[in-house]
Parts: sequence; structure tokens; C-alpha cells
Amino acid sequence: MTDKELAKRICEGDLAAAEEFARGHYPAVLRLAMRLAGRQEDAEDIAQETFLTARQKIHTYRGRSSLRTWIHRIALNHYRQWRRKRTTLPLVDHDRSSNDGGIAAFETGHVLLNAMRGMEEKQREAFVLFEVEQLSMSETAQVLGVPVGTAKARVHYARQYLRRQLEGGPEVIRDAHPHTTH
Repeated sequence: MTDKELAKRICEGDLAAAEEFARGHYPAVLRLAMRLAGRQEDAEDIAQETFLTARQKIHTYRGRSSLRTWIHRIALNHYRQWRRKRTTLPLVDHDRSSNDGGIAAFETGHVLLNAMRGMEEKQREAFVLFEVEQLSMSETAQVLGVPVGTAKARVHYARQYLRRQLEGGPEVIRDAHPHTTH
């Protein structure tokens, strides 16, 4: 079934189609929200709001992009609304352990997320969509609402920023963010 057909079935009230849509896209939306927001609870709220909006707006889906790109755009918009309501991003949730890779993966993710905190927001969004969520550059540009060249530049500058941060090790990252608690 095509994305357009799935959207049409959801509009018609087909619960099985709505469940298929949620099952297929919720994990990626939650992952995106988690990587941007940094805390599981906030990510779950953003993901829930994303799917509520998607259900209310599914009739506006025209098939010009994939449903994956469409739902990622909604998630990014909800993340931006959430971020505007907060003055700073939280540190990684230290009370959680990683379920997919143990302590080493948790430590690596912790260092990476903290390194990303000082990055310009637009670069961080592009980096997460392209490198972490593995959207194509074209999809990344669509979600961000920018030309492909702009998305490429943002990813490039994000990589450069992370490279500089990570070359210095965790001490450099902590020093770069004196307003955070350790």
C-alpha cells in the first residue's frame, strides 16, 4: 500500500491503517525526539503530541513527500515548540541505562549528546535527522524546510563542531558548557 493510500484509509477512519502508521513510525519519532530533547519523558510527550497532530492533520497529506518525511516534520515542529518553552536543554538522563549496548554505548551516547549541546540548534537538527535518523539529504532538507545545499552545509558544520569537541575528550565538552551541572 502506498503512503497516499494509507493516509486515505486513516482519513476514512480505518483503525487498522492508523495502527499500522503508528507502529511503523512511532519508534523513529520517539528516537528523534529523544535525541533532540535529551530526556525520555520529554521525548515521549513530543512523540505523543506529534501523533495527535498527525491524526488531526492526516487529511492535509498530499503525497508530495513520504509519510516518514511528513511525520518527521511534524515531530521537529513539536520539538521546536517544546524547546521555546524551555530556557536550556537538560543533560542526558543519568538515571537511565542503555538497553542496546550496555555501559560503553551509554557512555558514548552520553558524551555525544553532551557534545551536541553547544552546537547551533539548526545544525543539531540537521545532524540528528541525517546522521542519526538516517534520512536522505533530500528528506532532511524537506523536514527542515530548507534547500538541499543548506541542509548539507548544516550537517557539514555540525560534523566539524563535533569533531572539534570530541578531539578534546570529555573535559573539553564539560568546559564548553559551564552552565550545566555534572
